[in-house]
Amino acid sequence: MTAGAFAFALAMAPLATQAAEITLTAPFAGGTVSGAATDMSVYFTEAEGGAYTVIATYLAKADGAQPGRLMMEMKDGDALRFALPGHPGELYGIARSGSQVHVTAAPADWRGRAS
Repeated sequence: MTAGAFAFALAMAPLATQAAEITLTAPFAGGTVSGAATDMSVYFTEAEGGAYTVIATYLAKADGAQPGRLMMEMKDGDALRFALPGHPGELYGIARSGSQVHVTAAPADWRGRAS
């Protein structure tokens, strides 16, 4: 591989893991969900009793924003949807199904529902 091809592949690598929807299939293998105003990087670890500990770090795209972190234990079948502080126009969803954790970002209408 030439130096130019390697540099291009390296520059494109982060783009492959960013989307409005991701499915995580293995502990510590994370990805980034990109919303209109915020980005959230998520991974999970195995916890006691078959639960997963899901760790999400989010950052607003505005200049000077500080990152925030969420941690939650999820058992098979658990699901939640939420807005981040200061960003009521976006809803994030995290759902666990078997050995997978599915994460989404979607615009919300003024009532806090995904549009």
